[in-house]
Amino acid sequence: MPRKRDLLLFCIVWLVGFLLLANLYRYVDEQRHYESPNFNLFKTERLISLGVFELTAYCPCGLCCGVKSVEDYGRTSSDVMALEGSTIATDNSIIPIGTKVSLGKYGVFTAQDKGGAIKGNRIDIFFNSHQAALNFGKQEVTVYLILER
Repeated sequence: MPRKRDLLLFCIVWLVGFLLLANLYRYVDEQRHYESPNFNLFKTERLISLGVFELTAYCPCGLCCGVKSVEDYGRTSSDVMALEGSTIATDNSIIPIGTKVSLGKYGVFTAQDKGGAIKGNRIDIFFNSHQAALNFGKQEVTVYLILER
């Protein structure tokens, strides 16, 4: 009798393992359909390439933004305070305000601002200091739109 019970337990464990593995393979196969530069089994978002963009930088100073009053210092066109490592200015006809994008090695940013000189495939990254913005210079990177699942 103990041998039948052991065999039954082995079959149940094997079947559960097989079903779990089959689900994992199906999940991985679904993930291959996503346009993602960094495949991650536990990804909760989908990345769609928007193409290559020119990246430039700006800061809240008068030279970069033409800020005339202390109340406007660091405030974006979406009426939030700009944050380094988070805020970008975009052409809102391509990347609307509030859109999250991945800028490759520079990280994930949110479109919170627009600028008069920001047209087409160009993005301005916000920095706290003018020197940091100058040091960034011009870069080119493939931009990915982040869609939450």
